Amino acid sequence: MGIIEKQVNRTGGVKKAKKELTGSKDWIQKIKSDSGEWNHNRMNILEIATSYYRKIYQHNTVQDKDDLTGTSNIPNTLYTEVIKAIDSLKSDKAPGPDGITNEILKESKRVITPVLTDMFNEILNTETIPQRWTETNIILLYKKGDKYEIGNYRPISLMSNIYKLFTKIILNRIEKRLDEHQPIEQAGFRKDYSVLDHIHVVR
Repeated sequence: MGIIEKQVNRTGGVKKAKKELTGSKDWIQKIKSDSGEWNHNRMNILEIATSYYRKIYQHNTVQDKDDLTGTSNIPNTLYTEVIKAIDSLKSDKAPGPDGITNEILKESKRVITPVLTDMFNEILNTETIPQRWTETNIILLYKKGDKYEIGNYRPISLMSNIYKLFTKIILNRIEKRLDEHQPIEQAGFRKDYSVLDHIHVVR
């Protein structure tokens, strides 16, 4: 990760990320608790928001661990796969806690792609993702109604763009495999296909 961190520092990625996250967004100045009490302290506001969304999203369902027999046959990540995934990244997307933007990945792809390829292969082989990938920055977007009611805000999780790059590679593999097993008659909802082609054939 040292090479990636050097690129972040060289391009000013952390400073840019911080500016994107805080420069144009105002902190919630005050919020009402469940009891109707006003809270102006930032830490109290964070605690109220955390408690509110924890109640909404927590669940007690315990899922059995899937039987992942055969995962050792997963092919290693290729350099070309990483390059393709980086090229498909959209710009002007807020970064996660690591501060690495898609622009950084694109600008330095020739330098960091070998490092990312090795890291992704290690993840596939060990079936373990970095702990930092489980961390997110959460921002609250105002929807409508009373601005001082926490329920009128929508939480957005900002995850590591490297994590999303890895999942993009997995998604590309899945889509390719599924597409290869589609019947030739299936033209709808497929890349580079159109139902109009079949209509012209019928005519």
